[in-house]
Amino acid sequence: MGVTRIFLKLYRTYASRAIVAAALSLPSNYPLHLARLLKPKLETVDAGFGIDAMSLEAESAASLEPHDPGFLESEAHFIHDFAELADRIANRHSEARMTRLEPAERHLPEWAEKLSPPALTPSPPAHLPSMRPLTLLDPPERIEVMAEVPDGPPLRFKWRRLSHRILRMEGPERIAPEWWREEEKVKRPRDYYIVEDEEGRRFWLFREGIYGEPHSPAPGWFIHGLLA
Repeated sequence: MGVTRIFLKLYRTYASRAIVAAALSLPSNYPLHLARLLKPKLETVDAGFGIDAMSLEAESAASLEPHDPGFLESEAHFIHDFAELADRIANRHSEARMTRLEPAERHLPEWAEKLSPPALTPSPPAHLPSMRPLTLLDPPERIEVMAEVPDGPPLRFKWRRLSHRILRMEGPERIAPEWWREEEKVKRPRDYYIVEDEEGRRFWLFREGIYGEPHSPAPGWFIHGLLA
């Protein structure tokens, strides 16, 4: 077992006491790590006329994952070291809130992430999407597109006053709106394309809406991301 939150109680000579607490992002029973978390806080404790006794208590604990640092660095070793660093920062600076982004099961790409504790191993998504850009524009920027037919793939587009002629293209990938969510504001499906222009730059474009939808405005084109 490893602790996830500990209390160090310091009993002063005249029956008063001080309590020092520390929280951990991953369970640990490593004495040196616990001492590193408590030591900076001990420097702020008023010892009065002296400390007669101390007790260390585990408020919460969890099963401890086996960790054996080997000759070669591994992902588990990195996560273990990063957890210790995150613990020291969070316990030294009470205002610090460290989180990490991990994939979320959402349809729209701009919502397909969530905040998690910094050291927990992310669970792989049930469905791995096709190639997605690491850089997303927030919000997607409107572009002017030329196509052979209205609902066909793009041949040329204009973005930020520059015209780009498309040489290669992949798509479309249709992403439907999440109609069952109350906060859903995007009610129209999107058709995404990965395109490459004459200079080898790659972009992630989408057409929002379908031609011929009754009582709906004409579909619009947007650029959502940049691919390396």
